[in-house]
Amino acid sequence: MNRENLFKTLIEDKLTYSNLIDSASEGIIITDAKGAIILVNRRAGEMFGYSQNELIGKSLEILIPQRFRNHHESHRTNYLKSPSRRTMGVGRDLVGLRKDKSEFPIEASLSPIKTDEGVFVLSFIIDITLRKETEKALEREKIRIQEYLDIAGVILMVINKDETIGMINKRGCAIVGYDEKELIGQNWFDKCIPENKRDFIRNHYRKILADNRATNESFDHLIKTRSGEERIISWRNVLLRDDHQKVTGILCSGEDITEQVKAQRQAKLHQQQLAQADKMATLGILVSGVAHEINNPTSFIMLNGKIFSKVWNDIAPILESHYENEGDFVIAGMPFSRAYEKISRLIDGVSEGAKRIERIIRSLKDFARQDSGELNESVNINEVIESAIIIVHNLIKKTTDDFAFIPGEQLPQIRGNSQQLEQVIINLLTNACQSLTENQQKLNITTKFHPKDLIVSICVRDEGTGISQENLAHITDPFFTTKQSSGGTGLGLSICYNIVKTHGGTLNFQSELNKGTKVTVKLPVHPGEKTGDMTKTDASVTAENS
Repeated sequence: MNRENLFKTLIEDKLTYSNLIDSASEGIIITDAKGAIILVNRRAGEMFGYSQNELIGKSLEILIPQRFRNHHESHRTNYLKSPSRRTMGVGRDLVGLRKDKSEFPIEASLSPIKTDEGVFVLSFIIDITLRKETEKALEREKIRIQEYLDIAGVILMVINKDETIGMINKRGCAIVGYDEKELIGQNWFDKCIPENKRDFIRNHYRKILADNRATNESFDHLIKTRSGEERIISWRNVLLRDDHQKVTGILCSGEDITEQVKAQRQAKLHQQQLAQADKMATLGILVSGVAHEINNPTSFIMLNGKIFSKVWNDIAPILESHYENEGDFVIAGMPFSRAYEKISRLIDGVSEGAKRIERIIRSLKDFARQDSGELNESVNINEVIESAIIIVHNLIKKTTDDFAFIPGEQLPQIRGNSQQLEQVIINLLTNACQSLTENQQKLNITTKFHPKDLIVSICVRDEGTGISQENLAHITDPFFTTKQSSGGTGLGLSICYNIVKTHGGTLNFQSELNKGTKVTVKLPVHPGEKTGDMTKTDASVTAENS
């Protein structure tokens, strides 16, 4: 016999079995269709502070606070229109009223009892005061723990086994840029990890769960904030377990080390730059010494070349007259008729070679001289590029048969440091040469003045291997290199970027794999700078292949 049938029997038997329900641990009240109490057990009376007889015949509403009575009567009427077994107060708290007018939280469920005398309502009532006090204590403890977590200077977060965020403190919310309610229940990896790093990082955490243990080692990786900024976080992880030692998730403690890493990289870059400056200073001393040793014999060669030229000009008519009168004769192991044409070119070649040596030595001395670091020179960009081409001439000649320098006309001079800008051009040309795989691939450098924007642009184009889009985003990062196997340090373009930036300019890269790269340097022209002189005899300078 179920409970409804039992109570139906009790009603029909005029409550002869009331002792049976008095032994129940929950409060039991039976009301008629008008809400009058016709049966109440001992536990219900004790719960509300009444004797059982005091409640018989009274309206059920005396057990409900005044502010809820009208609402309750309406609910009771609607219930009788469609009676069914149900729990009261789903989604809201129910409140009972004791005889002494004190209130307490209750939980109630209803069941209809249909008899020949009409429909009765059976109510089961539980005093949940202790449960509510426990819940409030737990909530207070949760708030207190959350306050402790929120004052921590690191991210504290729980990642559940299903990879959703179970808890995160204020520091974590501040760093990722979301409110707590926007994060709780969201997949951590989909929400806050950069897409290109997501699989690797997700697999790391899955391995921690699969291995059923977390090491004490830190794990540094990028996160993506709401704004799209990427930050570097150093994480330490601890497994969370339930009472049965079953893993439920991972407690993660994360420290934002972005600025620290930047500072370390900057310090390393500065150290490398100091080493480079020291090397350049040593090179400057060496070049000066070598230049002195080379300049002396070069001067003799140039002087003697002029003397040889005069001697030849004086002696050539005599030898030519002898040839006409006596016929051909041997000079320096070859017939005079052939030697006559070559000797002039040989003498001119000696003089031109000596002049070329002099130009190379001068360019090397200028490039290797101690840099003051001041940006107060009036710089002719075309002359800077020509000097750079002289220094990397052999590399250009070795890697391409199709090189051209196309200088822009009437370029104004810019305010800056010629030595630093020459370093930029040398680096860009060197990188371009290293990207070429066949000698027929083109390499050119052009300059242009943009009067509307008051900018001088330098454009270096090559038809080399190109740069992937992923690498292109990091191309100017310190120590980023795709040439580690060949000794690349990753400093060249980073230094170039900083040089151009200190000149108030921009450095832009456009590239496509296997199609080539275009690098554009834009430098501002300060008002009052004069227009640079252009050589009118040639519109371009090409790499010599002789």
